[in-house]
Amino acid sequence: MQTRGFLTTFSLGLPRFSSTSTTSSLTPHQLLASYPIRLRPSEAVDRPGYFERYPPGTSLLERGLLMPFRLQLAQMAGKGFLNNRINADTADGRARDFFPRQFQKGVSQALPTLFNRLSNWNGIDDNKSLSPLVTPDLLSAFSKSHKALKASGHSLSFRYKANIANLDSTDTFPIFPTNIWLTFGSPQNATSTLFRGPVIDRNHLIIFTRRVNTPKTPDGPPSDRRVFREICFEYVYEPHELRSEFDDGKEVVVPDFEWKRSWMDKGAKVGVDSVVSGSTLHYKLTRDIDGVLVEEGHVDLAGMGIRMESSHFIDEFPDNGVWRIADVDNCLIAPRVLEEERPPILSV
Repeated sequence: MQTRGFLTTFSLGLPRFSSTSTTSSLTPHQLLASYPIRLRPSEAVDRPGYFERYPPGTSLLERGLLMPFRLQLAQMAGKGFLNNRINADTADGRARDFFPRQFQKGVSQALPTLFNRLSNWNGIDDNKSLSPLVTPDLLSAFSKSHKALKASGHSLSFRYKANIANLDSTDTFPIFPTNIWLTFGSPQNATSTLFRGPVIDRNHLIIFTRRVNTPKTPDGPPSDRRVFREICFEYVYEPHELRSEFDDGKEVVVPDFEWKRSWMDKGAKVGVDSVVSGSTLHYKLTRDIDGVLVEEGHVDLAGMGIRMESSHFIDEFPDNGVWRIADVDNCLIAPRVLEEERPPILSV
């Protein structure tokens, strides 16, 4: 099956932003400090990614042996899942694995496109065609920052540079995949790989259930869903779809193998975390009224995280399937990690 390029498979039809202005009392420099991508790393707060640290009290056995072993098995399973469902054809018609080489190439093309389309965006109109490139949650984060900048009378532009000589060589890709996430469930429920919501039950450091009330559709009503996670595998369901028990007021859910297998049959969204290397970003903040340069700088993107997220699919990835950027620089992942580190709350 032919896998189309990342930049030609973005689906259209997401809602346009409202033209309502965003006002802010923050200075342009303060607005830059709160931008989704940390443009001033020395001043930025820490944004932890997945599996970068362990809670206090975690045993040495867990840190040094058990967790690395679990992650290795999870990534082997994730890679097999991807390559069994997505094939990339060579010029001579022979099939080859999509992951990691073709995936890296696609992300290497998507990243500069992102910064090109963000440049001088007013945060309102979608004339930059950002909606086909990024997920709604990430688009909302960028929109908030750019609307505030525009309301203050300023524009932000970027120039991205990847220090690579040959995109056909895996040794020179500026993208290094780290974790593969599989989110199983129906297309109505498994709408994201980055659901937010409090943890309501924990069986292990990386086995727990969170409660999600994110709307299923943009501008839709709050939902009532649960996400059961094991390492990098997540299962999205509604409370009535899985029997739960209550122990001292806490909701306790432990799906068995048959239930999880049935959820896999409903389809999946795939999320892939990667780390950027060998790339720099030049930014300029200018005043709209006269074009005066207010601030500029260079950011070394080495170590910056980026998550790509696939559209939902069942069995094989379709020819019209799409990948979008779901997060950059742990803008959305870091709050989720911090959320998961808190003690479980009482289920209500």
